[in-house]
Amino acid sequence: MPCGVYIPRKWRMPQLILGLLILELPFTVANLALFGIASPNLYRDKLWKYGGERGWNSDPSTVLYAYANYRPVKTPVVWSSFQTRFNLVVGVLTMFFYLIKFTIYILHAFWPSIAFPIHIGLTAIWAYSIYTQTAPDTIDPKRKNSGAPWYITKNCNVVKMTDDTSFTQGDLNDLKGYCMQAKSAFAVSVLMLYVHTIFPSIFPSNTLNPNHIHPLPLITTQLTPHSSIFVFWLIISIISMIPSKEGRLAYATKRAEKRAEKEKFDKLANSPYSSPYDNEMTADEQWQHMWELQQLPRTPGTAGGMKSPLTPRTRAFGALEGGYYGGQQQVPMPQSYYTQQAQGQQIQTQMAGMRGGGTGPSPIAEQDEWVGGSSIDTPTNEKGKTVAY
Repeated sequence: MPCGVYIPRKWRMPQLILGLLILELPFTVANLALFGIASPNLYRDKLWKYGGERGWNSDPSTVLYAYANYRPVKTPVVWSSFQTRFNLVVGVLTMFFYLIKFTIYILHAFWPSIAFPIHIGLTAIWAYSIYTQTAPDTIDPKRKNSGAPWYITKNCNVVKMTDDTSFTQGDLNDLKGYCMQAKSAFAVSVLMLYVHTIFPSIFPSNTLNPNHIHPLPLITTQLTPHSSIFVFWLIISIISMIPSKEGRLAYATKRAEKRAEKEKFDKLANSPYSSPYDNEMTADEQWQHMWELQQLPRTPGTAGGMKSPLTPRTRAFGALEGGYYGGQQQVPMPQSYYTQQAQGQQIQTQMAGMRGGGTGPSPIAEQDEWVGGSSIDTPTNEKGKTVAY
């Protein structure tokens, strides 16, 4: 039975994902700091000029002479300002996506299907970043360099005082530090990408000078083919997106249950006892509506059904004797204005009698009392009270 396209949302190795996120942070910060320091042109032209004096690459004056002779020439990418700006932008983007990845990982929404396109883009821009740092320099026919620049292929100890150099000793000391900084930036970039496939294409054997100390064997032995962070992210994402046998079975079972519920609701909607308003909705809308009704919480009650459940009521419900049937205390009825006035006069009369030393009747009460058989005009001698004027 076909079950549609199923892409798992869980990682095969969740602990490894957390380890990759923790491992990626220091390299991302280091890369952003190194290229931020190098921007906009801290040491690029100085390394270019020193390599031109030693014959390892073209000289910056080559571009000036070409412009003076009206010859079209393009500055090599490795010595251009574009290379510095691009790598700085790559560092900022990498930090931005790292914050996004870590945030959605905390929210449990960092699925393999989301990680895959993110790391495809990051792998592409880091591959081009490696290219800009190792692009060839062939604008000078006498000093062509088809490989990486000298500060990567050579040891920084080659920076020393010679007879044909225009740098002072202090400048050479600074230049040696710049060489190490540029080499470190390249090493951090390599850690972000696949070392095993990049180095053979960048450093062919016929372009390396065996007379110079070569630091690349040390780098390539320390950086194994599995040390690439983004390529490793891609591999883990692809593996996690391939559903397992248990995952396919669980997904097929879930879809079968939903299909059975939908068929049940369709039968109810087509029955003669259904509401005429149900026909205004499609089958999918009716199924969605019934599914939403099923998700509502059940009303609590007793198992035997002897007692009806009640929700909290208002004062009006209690005043209408609804609280009696619900087992609640009877709420007294509010008194009217005239009843409150009569009660107030009675209290005042009792207090006045207590102040007069007795509890005799009030004048209002005497006026209202009548003796049987007597009239208002003729007073009586019988025991009792007469009308007082």
